[in-house]
Amino acid sequence: MLDPYLGQIARQQHGVLAWSQAAERGVTRGHWDSARRAKIIESVAPGVCRFSGSPVTELQRVMTAVLSAGPTAFASHRTAARLWGLDAATWRPIDVTVTTRSRLAPRDGIVIHRPRAVPRLRLTRRFGIPTAPPIAVLHQLGAVAPEIVPSALEHFMIAELVTIRAVKASLIQSSTVGRPGVGALRCALDSWMFGDRPPDSVLEVRVARHLADYGMTQWEPQLRIGRYRVDFAHRPTQTILEVDGWAFHRQRQAFDADRQRDAALAALGWLVIRITWQQINDDPDATFARVGAVLNARTRRAG
Repeated sequence: MLDPYLGQIARQQHGVLAWSQAAERGVTRGHWDSARRAKIIESVAPGVCRFSGSPVTELQRVMTAVLSAGPTAFASHRTAARLWGLDAATWRPIDVTVTTRSRLAPRDGIVIHRPRAVPRLRLTRRFGIPTAPPIAVLHQLGAVAPEIVPSALEHFMIAELVTIRAVKASLIQSSTVGRPGVGALRCALDSWMFGDRPPDSVLEVRVARHLADYGMTQWEPQLRIGRYRVDFAHRPTQTILEVDGWAFHRQRQAFDADRQRDAALAALGWLVIRITWQQINDDPDATFARVGAVLNARTRRAG
């Protein structure tokens, strides 16, 4: 019989257990094989077994891949990004980084990364899985999926997992050692318009992208005007763009507060334009065309 404590470890690891972990608890190879024959456990990867009856999930597959790669392995690149909540990253393939030179047999659906120079990473656990930290993930994504680096930066900033200052510092350090992924991350930073402060929502980031795409320059995000901090401000025309989320107007109190806010800003000479999540989602061309028309009219009036 296997030590019940091993079952507890497996539950913390999404139902899987490495032979090395069992051996550390004094389990002999004979007991391990007997448990397999009795179908208490079943082999799912070299050196890793799943306790029978445990549900097969994406997290279990990632945990299996990490355990099978050795005790110093950890989830990285696209897989780490997904574990940190980035939906743009996929579960396939599973990216695992190893810090040793041990030989690992190729396996379908798993990419083993062996960096030449392994930076000092403060590994953490996501859902019990050893995982690369967010700043390292930004660099790793630049090497394998540069197209999602901007989304990753946005996600990590909104979730307050990184700061722009820390990311810039990591770029300086990475440039001196020639780590891959630097170019994609630098481009993402160059297009980031929120400074070191995280945006309030994904919707704000989306609006910032649209303003850039439609060639509307000179918008400043999260500017303080009087006693208010507005979503976007256009100083040359004293125009404010406020972004209302999907729940806007659900409460009368919030509706009244916004009207008072708009009146106070108007008294300071600013015009407030409000756009909603639905307008941006359903017809962004028409929505931002209206914003552009307002800017043009105010520019002519000022001139």
